Amino acid sequence: MLLADLALALATQTTLAKGEWMASVDIKVNFLRPVAGDGSRIEARAKVVHRGRTLTVATAEVLGADGRPVALATGSAALLGS
Repeated sequence: MLLADLALALATQTTLAKGEWMASVDIKVNFLRPVAGDGSRIEARAKVVHRGRTLTVATAEVLGADGRPVALATGSAALLGS
């Protein structure tokens, strides 16, 4: 969940204008399968699917070492400043 949350936040940050900042509002994660505890690499990919004046919504996919999805996440963030 931590990796998905970070990916969601970073995706949102790519949409911020100068003087804007963000605060995470919520996150929902669906865990699809376990991740091996052997130190294998996992990766997350995220994209913003909605950006309004005061709120963004993003989705993230966490992939296991074999490239298969292990978690899907959706989160929103409040846009502040400017």
